[in-house]
Amino acid sequence: MRRNKEIIIMLWSLIFAKCLTLECLIQVYSVPINSFFYIWMLTLSMGGVATAVFFRTEPDLFRLRAISVSSAIWIGCGAISLLMGILLFLTSSSLYAWLTGFAITLGAGCIANGIIKEKHMLTLSGIGWWIGAAVLATHNNVKSLPVSATLIFFLLIIPLGINLRRQKGSFF
Repeated sequence: MRRNKEIIIMLWSLIFAKCLTLECLIQVYSVPINSFFYIWMLTLSMGGVATAVFFRTEPDLFRLRAISVSSAIWIGCGAISLLMGILLFLTSSSLYAWLTGFAITLGAGCIANGIIKEKHMLTLSGIGWWIGAAVLATHNNVKSLPVSATLIFFLLIIPLGINLRRQKGSFF
């Protein structure tokens, strides 16, 4: 079951990297398209439907269990990111500032989990997110979008893929 969760995280990471890349291309080339609806909402809703269907096939997932410290850290990071997103929406702030805050939050979660689980790859990934946050803070413009997509690819997708490869010898 843990393996399935990692695959879902990888797929959602790919979804966000794709959306950020397309948003960058739309802004750079001034494509007359409503990216919020056609890129973000459409992709996220289809990803949500696919995830819901996947979770329906995992009946053990909904059993009440004790939440581990690691899960609590990730839930906290998700809550902080969601609150930052709500504040972004309510204050009409820049998406680029949210990306910097998200990188800081994700870095903190990776470092905390890396220390708790004694996994150096997670700790290094967290440090990479913080370095990425510093880069994002200096690029408060459209350049933040491909930087964020690159961070997702190299600091989430690749480490998860390596971890999956170590667990079973293959992805499937």
